[in-house]
Amino acid sequence: MVVLKDYQIKVVKALKRFYTEAEKKRSVLKEVDENLYVDATYRALGLNFADRPQNGLGKSYPRFCIKVPTAGGKTLLAIEAIRE
Repeated sequence: MVVLKDYQIKVVKALKRFYTEAEKKRSVLKEVDENLYVDATYRALGLNFADRPQNGLGKSYPRFCIKVPTAGGKTLLAIEAIRE
């Protein structure tokens, strides 16, 4: 069993909040314009993010960056993010 450090727990909680908000916005805005949910997600979370990536089909998707110090457990955080 792996025990996460306090800052790792905060990162995982922030990721979960981001994913949850993105899914809520996507389900609400899907009928109007699915690409609007990315901006709505960032606005709802108070994030200012200019990057608006699109997949090969031209659909927007939310993206984020995690900054963690050297030996901060980036691989462990990636595993926990997938788990969430």
